[in-house]
Amino acid sequence: MKVIILAAGIGKRLDIDEEDKPPKCLLKVKNNESVLGLTLKNILLNEIEKIVIVTGFKHALVEEYVLSQHFDNADKFEFVFNPAFNETIIHSVKHGFSNICKEKDRHVLLINGDTLFSKHTFKKAFEICRRNDSSITIFGCVTHDIHQDDVKLLTHNNLIDQVGKNIEIANSVSSGAILFCNAGLDKYLETLESGLINNFRTHHQIIEFIRQTGYKVYFNDNGVRDWLEIDTKENLLFATLSPLLDYSDNF
Repeated sequence: MKVIILAAGIGKRLDIDEEDKPPKCLLKVKNNESVLGLTLKNILLNEIEKIVIVTGFKHALVEEYVLSQHFDNADKFEFVFNPAFNETIIHSVKHGFSNICKEKDRHVLLINGDTLFSKHTFKKAFEICRRNDSSITIFGCVTHDIHQDDVKLLTHNNLIDQVGKNIEIANSVSSGAILFCNAGLDKYLETLESGLINNFRTHHQIIEFIRQTGYKVYFNDNGVRDWLEIDTKENLLFATLSPLLDYSDNF
């Protein structure tokens, strides 16, 4: 399995002076660990083929950090620079998937670099890969702290009925990592390579388009929210101080 990490963002809503601001993925959370650092530790507990990190804002700092922390696994990392990092996230998606070979790569996990992910997410992704499904699967869960601006899912059983931000919170579940397997990966790559890509601003909009064509998109219920997006100062404070999140064990 390959992992693509979208880590190009600036973090405008964090309200930190840009001169002092680190790349969003390098924000420090609990035990002085960075968001990206904790996620990489949990990814590397598994037999990962390659980790593609899409960089942008202060990209050299991200590359230097990753290689200094994971020198023994340096061959597993590939860095792709997105010069349009200050625009929509779809540019980072295109750069990340540009290094995916349709004939060779059959399983790709897509995650955001500003989000903490636990060991459970990657363990479950590997279980799905071992089944050798041909699918697109979004990891999610029911949570009380979902916000109107978050990407949300409408689901029934293990299928997704809608993906987007304009979904009523009361009827929705949160959206986390996305796993593409076999024909599901081919379908996503075909859409990325088509002229339709100019109609989308986010990777979730692409998935909603694919779903509307009749292709089934699956939902994996994590049961508990084992990821945390660092999008605001409140998120950062929660990740830094909250006793509810023991990163040493869970993240």
